[in-house]
Amino acid sequence: MKTISVILSLIAIVVVMALVAPMFIDWNAYKSQIQEQIKSASGYDVTLNGDLGLGILPVPSFTAQDVKIQVPGTRGPFATVKRVHAALDVFALLSRQVSITAVLLDAPQLTLEATADGRNNWSLPAQNSAQQSAATQATTTSANTAGGGVSVDHISIRDGSVSYSSGKGQPFTIASLDAQAAMRSLEGPYELKGDARALGHDIDFDISSGARSPDVNALPIKAMLRNEKGVSFTYSGVVNTKGPLDFQGEIEGSVPDLKDMGVAGPYKAVNIRGLVQGTEKALSSKDLRVDLDGQGLSGTLDIVYNPLAVKAVINTPQNFILGAMRAQIQGTTQQDAIDFSVHAAPIDFIALMKAANPEADAAMIPAEFKQGTLDVSLKGTAAKADLSAGLSAAGGTVTIRAPVETPLAGFKLGVLNVGASHKNLLHVLEIFAPGAPRYTNWAQPFDVRADIAVADKTYSFKNIKGTMAGSSLSGNLNINSSAKIPALNGALKFGNLTMVTEAGRKAQAGNAAQSLGDAASKAPAAKSPWSAAAIDSRWMNAVDVDLNISADKLTYDQWELLQPSLRFAAGGGKMQIENLKAGVFGGSLALDATASGMKDGQGISLDSKTSITNVQLEPMMRALVGTPLVRGRGAVNLQADLKGAGLSQKDLIGNLNGQGTLTGQKLVLEGFDLERFGRALSEETKPGDTLLGLWKGTIKGGSTAFDTLDGAYGIQNGVVALNKLDLTGPTAIVKTKGDINLPAWTIRTAHTISLPRRPDVPEFTVHLAGPLDNPGQTFAQGAIEDYLKRKLERKLQKVIQDKLGDKLNIPGLLGGGQQQNPPTNDNSGDNGTNPEDAVKDLLKGILN
Repeated sequence: MKTISVILSLIAIVVVMALVAPMFIDWNAYKSQIQEQIKSASGYDVTLNGDLGLGILPVPSFTAQDVKIQVPGTRGPFATVKRVHAALDVFALLSRQVSITAVLLDAPQLTLEATADGRNNWSLPAQNSAQQSAATQATTTSANTAGGGVSVDHISIRDGSVSYSSGKGQPFTIASLDAQAAMRSLEGPYELKGDARALGHDIDFDISSGARSPDVNALPIKAMLRNEKGVSFTYSGVVNTKGPLDFQGEIEGSVPDLKDMGVAGPYKAVNIRGLVQGTEKALSSKDLRVDLDGQGLSGTLDIVYNPLAVKAVINTPQNFILGAMRAQIQGTTQQDAIDFSVHAAPIDFIALMKAANPEADAAMIPAEFKQGTLDVSLKGTAAKADLSAGLSAAGGTVTIRAPVETPLAGFKLGVLNVGASHKNLLHVLEIFAPGAPRYTNWAQPFDVRADIAVADKTYSFKNIKGTMAGSSLSGNLNINSSAKIPALNGALKFGNLTMVTEAGRKAQAGNAAQSLGDAASKAPAAKSPWSAAAIDSRWMNAVDVDLNISADKLTYDQWELLQPSLRFAAGGGKMQIENLKAGVFGGSLALDATASGMKDGQGISLDSKTSITNVQLEPMMRALVGTPLVRGRGAVNLQADLKGAGLSQKDLIGNLNGQGTLTGQKLVLEGFDLERFGRALSEETKPGDTLLGLWKGTIKGGSTAFDTLDGAYGIQNGVVALNKLDLTGPTAIVKTKGDINLPAWTIRTAHTISLPRRPDVPEFTVHLAGPLDNPGQTFAQGAIEDYLKRKLERKLQKVIQDKLGDKLNIPGLLGGGQQQNPPTNDNSGDNGTNPEDAVKDLLKGILN
């Protein structure tokens, strides 16, 4: 018994020493051997910087401090752990099972880096084919023999982190990682659940798998991620466990409220589901289904991991977005780059407006703008991108450009740049302002852009730049849409702006209207240029406008205004042009006018005051009438106060009333010399002169100078009554009276001409009549008719006096006034001439 007791004591001592001895061994002395063994088994460089510990009591355990793992030849570790602690199940070891009861990873950090050429800092260098084959075979054999005998009951990860960088932009980071995991065997099943912080959100995750079958290379996996806003993502499928990574399964994502993701819009919830398949390089889904507040969408998804690239295409149903459009949404990201686009067509603007406001009047949208297209793009990086949107309809496009900060998290818009363009400005005005004036030369493209700021339904357009109707445009505008009627105010500056009316176009096209001095002109029937179409003045009630407008040059038909400036106001049924000032025809123009809409938005009433000072005569007359009615030079002044009202242009002109004056100084009328013409009409003119020779001799280099012009006129029902229009000069005085009928577009005047230096030439009158832009009579024609009449009288008087006077013994017949010689004895007075021969001689004399 004593011997047995001793043996048992020795055994106890050995057991105690075996259990206690490891505590007194300095395992740090064996770090190099342990590191070599780990590298030999795994291929990684493992650095054990801290203390190592191995314990037996109460259970076998291993502890390592400050562990770093690195791929040989790289610049730094991809994984670090502050402390690793593992405990083993002794009884499982007795059964040749490796059962790790607990593993603690304290502050593990993964720093993963990838480059565009496919390299990374966590993969081991490729082995040759023989080594790789042998390694694979050894791993497989080991797994088959020992896999079922290795398990980890509990793995704790405390305060871990993961950082992934593609070399561009900010790295993707998972922080504050706390997780619990378990592994029943090397073949599974596996479990991992916990929480972390990523993309600015707190995320819970739960990942589990089944066990691998020895004869089936597929591991079933379920994974779920959810953030604090209820946004969730799940995956259920299988993963290939041998050879390259290969998986397929079903994904599902849910966003209860898009506003929580920084996405503003008419929709709240979105759900995504579909079948996916992937490899270690890419993932794709060809059957993606999206539910957006009950509306079903479909599309595809393609993701490449390294470098990261994502492409998605979504097709919407016909009634997408408030039942107004069908759209295709396409997005691409590559590493840190973003390329997102939306194409929507057609867009039903009426349905869109009705969905936003069921009480809205569909008639507010012009027929041409019932349908259109929308294109949106977002390009840049996760830090900053450029947003571009274009809305097209009826041949025009409205575009928006803006920088966006953090487009994937927050979507903060910068200053908006808005543009509008159309191939035909006149067409746009016809659509949106049907009652506004028409300018035929505006049937050309326009393109205008501006920076816009929005605050409390007020839109401020700054730095306006562009072209309109062939003119440059700049300025600033503010639109306040908070009231029932939108208000517009600001300042606009044009370059050289031209406005050609229909009447002006016709006048230019037929500037065949010949000058006053063209005796060969033929007067066509008068044709009024005024339109009988009703003037639509409803637009004066649809807007509230207050604009300061200026230009380098403004050409209105034949009016050429230099450096014009004015205030344009419209609203409350009125349109006002205030304080219009401009240089014109070498002088200046000042104008104030008010146009008011009439009943039911049809027609206008007009009240205007115009002052034209020191302008050149000929261009002003051309601008007033449309043709060079008078050719000459000199400065004139025009004052006009006008009022009128009518449903159309024709009615307005027919109801025009007012008065004015026309004065001038130092005038020279070109084309005829009145003194020379008067002399040609005198009694000394030879009977052999022809009309053509008389006129050519008169106008050759001819002109007449006047010192002053003094005129006054009144207007009643569109008829300008020339009460006084006197031209006074040293060689001629012309006094004009008559009227200009604007509704009928005709002129009828009488010009009484006297020649102060030729008292022998009696005062004579020339009549002018015909269409206003091409009178049938001219000064020359009227004077020639007067000359013809007087020559006929002289011829007739002479013939009668010479042939019949002595026989009838009526001296001075018809007022001939010439003293006749007494008859001679040679019977010359009785030569047998009868009255018929006298008439023939008269006609022959006239024709000569």
